Amino acid sequence: MIHPEKTIPVVWAFFDVVYCFRSGADWSGEQLRSVLLHELAHIKRRDTLAQLLTQIACALHWFNPLVWAAAWRLGVERERACDDLVLASGVRPSAYAGHLLEVVTGLSPARWTQGCGLAMARKSSLTAASSLCSAKR
Repeated sequence: MIHPEKTIPVVWAFFDVVYCFRSGADWSGEQLRSVLLHELAHIKRRDTLAQLLTQIACALHWFNPLVWAAAWRLGVERERACDDLVLASGVRPSAYAGHLLEVVTGLSPARWTQGCGLAMARKSSLTAASSLCSAKR
């Protein structure tokens, strides 16, 4: 699925897998490969099912802050595991880190994907790294 706005790459699955990225992406072959590997890692790991179960647990135990903390931590570890799979496939860590910063600073998540998709990167997790890199330039 190609989205007309500048959206962060996202994947979700219910009965069929859907991968959404922005139209006219001017990524190099290595950048596109790393994005696809990251999103395919989510599919291989069945992360959409894990996210659904996490959201159900949060809905049932909305009053328990430990459930919310565990849900946040699961999200962090889910992204880290997918990043590890990308790096294990031979993508250079420095190139991958640079591409993640480019995605976060240049794109934003589509509103309709917030609750149902697994985004490649989120502004909240990389804002500090982005401002540090721009300060060094």
